Amino acid sequence: ESTAGEMGIAFEGNCAAAESTAQWQPIIANLAVNRVLRLQRDVLFFHAASVAVAGRGALICGPKGAGKTTLSMSLAARGYAFLGEELAAVRLSTRQLLPFRRAVSIRPGPGSEQIQRLLLERPDLPRERYPDGGVRIRVPMGELFPDARAVEAPLSDAFFLRGFTERPRVEAFTPGSQHLQLISPLRSTAWGMPRGLLTVRLLKLLSGVRCHFLDAGDPEETADLVQGIPEG
Repeated sequence: ESTAGEMGIAFEGNCAAAESTAQWQPIIANLAVNRVLRLQRDVLFFHAASVAVAGRGALICGPKGAGKTTLSMSLAARGYAFLGEELAAVRLSTRQLLPFRRAVSIRPGPGSEQIQRLLLERPDLPRERYPDGGVRIRVPMGELFPDARAVEAPLSDAFFLRGFTERPRVEAFTPGSQHLQLISPLRSTAWGMPRGLLTVRLLKLLSGVRCHFLDAGDPEETADLVQGIPEG
């Protein structure tokens, strides 16, 4: 039984029961997706954006609002492979970054010149109001940038967004256990996995990747900086 402001939903085995007036569809859909992800035993899924520059994969990690979507879209606007802006998938056995594209969610705010110009030219793009009250544009990336293809790429670099500055800068670092809090795998992909095993897998993954702290600035200048690292 639910109380005021709560939704009543119960699970037993493969069945779920919810109040007839409850908005149960998003929860059930999210549960179904997470169960499918959990079946991919050799793949870890992260809250991160992912791109491929010069054939090399890059993870872009950071909290909500840190600039993951802005940076990944800025690189996609330049024709680089766009693998995803919300969820990133890494095959552990080969350290391959896999495409995991969904409709991109664009918040109001700064963006590359090409992105801003495109949004002005496309007033028909759908707007959605999110639970936080914000309005975002949500559109398939292939519709915006057909050349930003989705291809597998060996993961070579991980960028950890840590703030905004007047001029963007990167700082390379050697990852250790104290940095694991910077990379957040989806809980569903680690269900039933001992915490120690997950820690070992994450450390092994990061040990073969060049890691960088990234302070973002102007979107174009930040994309220039990030673009040059895999290419170089």
